[in-house]
Amino acid sequence: SGSHLIPNDSGNTPLHRAVLLQQIDVVKMILNKMSDVDVLQKNMFGQSAVDIAFQTGNESIIDILLSHDSA
Repeated sequence: SGSHLIPNDSGNTPLHRAVLLQQIDVVKMILNKMSDVDVLQKNMFGQSAVDIAFQTGNESIIDILLSHDSA
């Protein structure tokens, strides 16, 4: 059920990658289609998707992540 969110060797989930690459449509799709996503799940560097969004400075993605139920 949560296999679509399995992290890579660095602990990054597809959401981490989409946020890092600032792919807003992919971020929206992941949050809308995957009920068990956690925007605060940390990778092996202690960074969540929210942390990465703040690092990129993409306010639209920050707003989307912070409005999610898991934030």
